[in-house]
Order: sequence, then structure tokens, then C-alpha cells
Amino acid sequence: MEPSGSNLKSSNARHRDAGKAGLLAQLEGDHAAVSSSQRRLLETIAECERAEVWLDDGARDFAQWVASQLGLSNWAARRWVTAARALPQLPRLSAALDSGALGLDKVLELSRFATQTASRS
Repeated sequence: MEPSGSNLKSSNARHRDAGKAGLLAQLEGDHAAVSSSQRRLLETIAECERAEVWLDDGARDFAQWVASQLGLSNWAARRWVTAARALPQLPRLSAALDSGALGLDKVLELSRFATQTASRS
């Protein structure tokens, strides 16, 4: 027996919805993985600054060195360095980036203004 037209449409809609849900789950999972990697990258940037690895490379400052190492604009590198310096004192913001609850762009902006007290609230 062939499925009726309405049953076929309903089955196709469920299949489409399941496909959309799978894509959404993949999108969210990929975002969380990228965000976690970006948090680790910011941590590594802070470690590079503490170790002064950039001093003998001819860069005028650390942000310029980061820009040249990572292929970033100087503007973007300065934002990344600011966040890398701030995140150790902002554990909730760092955790939000690590989990993917917040993306890098939002964390870069928030790290400019957030305080340790606000991060704990």
C-alpha cells in the first residue's frame, strides 16, 4: 500500500526537521569547539607575552609581533592582546568563551570593560 499524500508530506517534513536539527547541533558543536580553541589561543598569547618571546624579533611592541605571527591586522592583534591579558582575571568570561556560550567577538569587546567583580556576579 502506498502512503497517502498527506502522510508522505508529514514524513518529509519530519525528515527535513530532523535534518535541520542535526545541522543546528553540528553548527553549535563546531562553534563551541572553535571558541574553546580561541580561548586556548588567547591563553597562549598571554604566555608568549610573559615569556617575552617577541623581544628579539624586531617588533615595536607585543601586539605588532602577534599581528605578524598570526597574520592579523594590528588593530585585531591589539584587541586579542587586550583580551589575553584580561581573561585570567575574568574567569566567567573565559569560561563562556571556552564553552561557546560567547563568541570571540563578544569576548574581545567585553574584556575591554569587564571587571573581576562583574565577572563573578
